[in-house]
Amino acid sequence: MDITEWNDDVYFPVGERRTVLRQKNHNGTAQKLTSLHRTRQRHFYAACMRQLKADHEEGKSKSLPEEEAVPNWVAFIDVDEFLFPNWNWEHQFLLFPTTDNHGISQSTTIASILYRLAKFDGFQGPCIVSPRLLIGTNENNRSLTQMNLSGEQVIQLDSAWKGVFPSNQTNPSLSTWDWNWHEELIPGSAGKAILDISRVPRKAMAYKKANAHRPNRELCGFDQMWIGKIKSPLIVHHYIGSLEQFTFRSDVRQGKRTTEEYLTYHNISSGTVHPWETRRWLIDFVSSLGVTTAASLLEGAGLIEKDAPPADDPDKLLLKLHQKMTQGR
Repeated sequence: MDITEWNDDVYFPVGERRTVLRQKNHNGTAQKLTSLHRTRQRHFYAACMRQLKADHEEGKSKSLPEEEAVPNWVAFIDVDEFLFPNWNWEHQFLLFPTTDNHGISQSTTIASILYRLAKFDGFQGPCIVSPRLLIGTNENNRSLTQMNLSGEQVIQLDSAWKGVFPSNQTNPSLSTWDWNWHEELIPGSAGKAILDISRVPRKAMAYKKANAHRPNRELCGFDQMWIGKIKSPLIVHHYIGSLEQFTFRSDVRQGKRTTEEYLTYHNISSGTVHPWETRRWLIDFVSSLGVTTAASLLEGAGLIEKDAPPADDPDKLLLKLHQKMTQGR
């Protein structure tokens, strides 16, 4: 796994930042920071797509004929959002694993599902929009969780957990493990998209064509953003998380998140997602990487860094940004 860290200077032109900060039509700090955030986000999406497309083309075999081009799927989701198969999809039979010619069972990973979809006549691409399901702050009922798991499932999950999280470690808070009460999935909240950028020309990777819900406005239609729960093979679970996780970072639109705001998500209880569906990733993760590597990658997962500096309040943040632009940095 290669991880590349970028800062604003890599993808967000200084001139664009200055233009947003100097605009006079913003009413207050929150509006200005929101505009800056969204402009920054669009620039990042465009630059990221171009970089990933270049990396993909450099790494794939040049001997493949054009009709067998390897897809390059990119998910445009936040760190508190996770992709899952959508078992309410109208063609859900395509989500279930099958066996190949050698009798080997396929998996239900997102990658394997996308591979099977590419061979489906009714598949539409290169943009797939997924509805979002909000997962609240109502903690799991442990007895309910156990009732929904078979004995074998409990054993497999317990073994994987103990392998990567020894008992002497601080117990992590994993979103997909700790929370499963969700709100009703109804139209009204824009979905998130994944895009096969191997089928997107570079000239279409422009920041003016992108936003958080439509990484490409031409390929991801406006109507798709409000997709119904039976119309997409994938679904995004959006987790509120623990109180410590929720209040750790600020929201540029609202400022510092509060305990009171967090508690508004506590009464979400329209239903539960099955704990096996949201947890079995850990079994496959350990199986594919080995216990040592899996434990190394998950070290500290879900925990807030105790020495991390607190987020600035909006006014201080805006002042710092103005000072940085004034100094030409």
